[in-house]
Amino acid sequence: MYEYKEMKGVIDYIEVHLDEDMCVDMLAEMGMLSKFYFQRLFYKLVGVTVMEYVRLRRVARASEDIKDGRKITDIAFENGFNSSETFTRAFKSV
Repeated sequence: MYEYKEMKGVIDYIEVHLDEDMCVDMLAEMGMLSKFYFQRLFYKLVGVTVMEYVRLRRVARASEDIKDGRKITDIAFENGFNSSETFTRAFKSV
């Protein structure tokens, strides 16, 4: 049960820090779990991998910004993507 509480804290962290660089190692350490157990538990609870979840959340947040009519390049960088091409690929795949 302890792991589920820690996982909620990690998800809350992801939601607040979507525009920052993240890696599985850092998130697992934050949840005080081994990298491999963290990944398995996250997939079991959420249904997607950790980094897929981060990507989906970034695209969802960016889609709200697109409605405002702003530049795609600005939206991509503000939402944690390294380039507008990376954002466009992620957006199309979702």
